[in-house]
This record gives sequence, structure tokens and C-alpha cells, in this order.
Amino acid sequence: MGKRIKLGKKKKDKIRGHVINIPEVKGGTDGEYPVFSFTSCDENRHCLWDLEHKELKELMSFFKKMGSMSWIDVKQYRSFRWETYDQSEIKNLPKDIPPDAKIIHLKPSPKFVIFGYRIGQVFYIVWFDRNHKVHNMS
Repeated sequence: MGKRIKLGKKKKDKIRGHVINIPEVKGGTDGEYPVFSFTSCDENRHCLWDLEHKELKELMSFFKKMGSMSWIDVKQYRSFRWETYDQSEIKNLPKDIPPDAKIIHLKPSPKFVIFGYRIGQVFYIVWFDRNHKVHNMS
């Protein structure tokens, strides 16, 4: 489990020499570290086993990096290209995704993206999109 951090109204911190404001965490899980779940992976398209060996290595590196950061940091880390979509914007979603979940797009590599959703600190992976076909903006 990730550590819970307690912040005041705003905390200033330095990351790579830049001063940033960290918003207040009010009992949410943004201050915790991600946990990854493969229970929502679509087994019919954009599957993990479609990735090549080099892409799997990049994915493992991505998971290690993301797992070492809080959700606050993950959302702000530019290289991950965090974007959220309403479910209506994504075609052919698996039926077991909670109706109120936002779909999250992350880019572990220039060659592929992953799509999933977050509940609490858990990121449920749905697709490993090698050819950027899930959404036209990926």
C-alpha cells in the first residue's frame, strides 16, 4: 500500500529546480501510489500479448516509474501524456467497466498507448494499443 500524505492548503515543493504548488489532498487517493490491475483487460483486441519484446520491456520500465510516483505526480508528469475521456468518446468498450469511470490514456512509449480507468489508487488496464486505433487523439 502507498503512504498517505497529509498536506496543508498548499505545499510548495521543488522538482528538478522548479517550484510547484501541490494541491490539498482531502482524504482522496491522489497522494497514494498506483496499483495496477489486469482484471479488466480486453482479451479480444489490443491485448498484452500483441506487444513485441522491446515494447514489453518499455512497459515494465513505465510501470516501475509510474509505481514510484504518487497519483498527483503521475497526472502532472508530461512524458506519460495523461488524458481522460468520457466513455461516450471511446467505441467498443468492454461491458464490465463501471458506468461512472473515466477512461484514462497513458503513453508508456512513443509506439503504443494504454487505456484504462482508475478507482481509488488502482489503475485497471483495458487495452495496450500498439497502433493508436482506440481513439483518434492517441
